[in-house]
Amino acid sequence: MLIPRTLIRRSRRRTLPQLSPLLYWLVVAILVSPSFASGQTGVGQGETAERAAAAERAASRDVELPPLPVPKPRLGELPLRPRVAEERLIIPDAGRVAWSVQGDFIAFDRRGEDGYYDIYLSTPEGGQERCLTCPLLETRNAHAMDPRWHPSGRWVVFRVQPRARALKMGAAEITSPAGGLHTELWVISTEGRSFYRLTQTGHGSNSLLHPVFSHEGDRLAFAARVASRRGKWGEWVIRVARFQLGRGVPRLSKVETHQPGQNKLFLSVHGFTPDDRGLILSGNLDAGAPEAGRDLYRYDLVQRNLEPLTRSRGEADAEGLLSPDGRWLAFTSNRNLPPGQRRALGRFIPEARPEPRDLWLLYLGDEDAEGSERATFEPVPLTLFNHPAHVHSKGGVVVDSFAWAPAGAEESELSQGTLLVHAVTDLQTGDEAIWRLEVDLAPPSPALDGPPPAWHSGAPTGAPAPK
Repeated sequence: MLIPRTLIRRSRRRTLPQLSPLLYWLVVAILVSPSFASGQTGVGQGETAERAAAAERAASRDVELPPLPVPKPRLGELPLRPRVAEERLIIPDAGRVAWSVQGDFIAFDRRGEDGYYDIYLSTPEGGQERCLTCPLLETRNAHAMDPRWHPSGRWVVFRVQPRARALKMGAAEITSPAGGLHTELWVISTEGRSFYRLTQTGHGSNSLLHPVFSHEGDRLAFAARVASRRGKWGEWVIRVARFQLGRGVPRLSKVETHQPGQNKLFLSVHGFTPDDRGLILSGNLDAGAPEAGRDLYRYDLVQRNLEPLTRSRGEADAEGLLSPDGRWLAFTSNRNLPPGQRRALGRFIPEARPEPRDLWLLYLGDEDAEGSERATFEPVPLTLFNHPAHVHSKGGVVVDSFAWAPAGAEESELSQGTLLVHAVTDLQTGDEAIWRLEVDLAPPSPALDGPPPAWHSGAPTGAPAPK
């Protein structure tokens, strides 16, 4: 509607005294309003009036009022979280660790005075320690590292880096066990009497990482680099081979190659799913993902489907291991590192120049639930070694590997909430040790709307600080 300019000019000339009667009657109208007198103003006035009417009806008819809606708690307010109930040093000067299915022995690697790593066995408490590979001429002047148990408990597979000295490279990331350059897979009996080479790096790959057995023990999976001039760390694939014992001699056969994802860059394998149908992988497998970022995935070996388990948004999630019951996924991550803790990654693979990492847990829930019954959960940190304000702070700690207590270990007074954690406690000297964590595993509440919290500032109760 058009307003005549004369009216506009008249309204501009109107002074405050001429407007005061209008303001007066407006104030009077507000004061005598029933809603103002009862304090029911603003948003929600209709809802409050409706409840007031319902209350009057209830007073005369003795009708029960409907309860007020309870607001959803924010994700940061969820009460149930896994926590470290007890922490203690088990084996000093020890590296990557694996726990036998029977629960009576663990295997780990250790750097000797000559600078090379060897494979050791001991009880879960560090007793009855003995070296498996020290007597072998084949592993002398070479790294023997990263042991993994066969489900039978009779064999241990490990990686050997025979050209560690021949490389003549001073960079620690090349000659360290994490480097993986020019590595081969060997297997040795737990008595130390029989040992065999399973692969040769000259046959299609010059780097192998993270061998893992299936639960049935009939397959062995590992990561292999097939091209070195692609991306920052080369192009990698997953090999899955049959592990056979012909006349008591272990060998690999029927090797399958898998290359999931779209990036075709670095990836690694960490374990089989409980049904041996799939693998737990890590890598930057999604198109457009940053090369330094890594996420965890569940990969179906039959359908060749890839299911993401974490979304780190460019940070590095790795070393994913399922708990014996399959409900929890433990993994290492550099999420939520304090300022100043970031480091440049290695030249050949991400683990080669380690960045501070803590141990995280992701509750996967009931695997049998389908559709709307499947809840979504956010990962939560279990250790806070790299947070200065925390009681467990060590400063610059790398959680490099770990092992769950096996399902049958309850007979040995162990629980599924027990973890052996290998941590590098000094990034300058490479000092490392194996710690034992007793963990209270309380299933968390489902993740609600909102971003995940910046976990977490408080110290777990009952957990002494590392010495």
